[in-house]
Amino acid sequence: MPTPEGYIAPPDDLVARFAPLTARPPGTLKVGIVWAGRPEQRDDAKRSAGRLTPFSELIGVPNVALFSLQVGPRAADISRLAYEGLIADLSPHLDDFAATAAAIKTLDLVISIDSAVTHLAGALGKPVWLALSSSGDWRYIGNRTDSPWYKSLRIFRQARFGDWQSVFRDIAAALESCQGLSGGRPT
Repeated sequence: MPTPEGYIAPPDDLVARFAPLTARPPGTLKVGIVWAGRPEQRDDAKRSAGRLTPFSELIGVPNVALFSLQVGPRAADISRLAYEGLIADLSPHLDDFAATAAAIKTLDLVISIDSAVTHLAGALGKPVWLALSSSGDWRYIGNRTDSPWYKSLRIFRQARFGDWQSVFRDIAAALESCQGLSGGRPT
């Protein structure tokens, strides 16, 4: 099993490229988000929130800055839903997994549906919160809230299929509770 510190690392020069893009005042929790998988994937409707809307629960959580790690056509959801200024869009800079890993390295937490970014954050050892469908992948073993695959992963699972609203209410509450932690860092 991987170590909590992760087992991959992005190139330092790429991390340096993302540092100014994700810089925020001290005490701000920097959170990357991914809301949709690839629509052509057979099981995307089961894995994916499909839209950015459920993530709107996270907008306005005190001392939290949101950064989109979403790529592909769904990255445009930010402008379609008029969330510019509320979610920083990193997609123009994410041209491969090395760049995405570098962006993740500059953040404090990733919140994602079951996607490649979830696995990338776990492999980096970065705290990652997974918004999981009630019919989640076998890797997430029953009703666990953790995973033996990635020590830095915390699972927020739907109680019933399609109920993303309660999942994101729970995630927002967990984010708010991070504010009282030493250093304000998620677990």
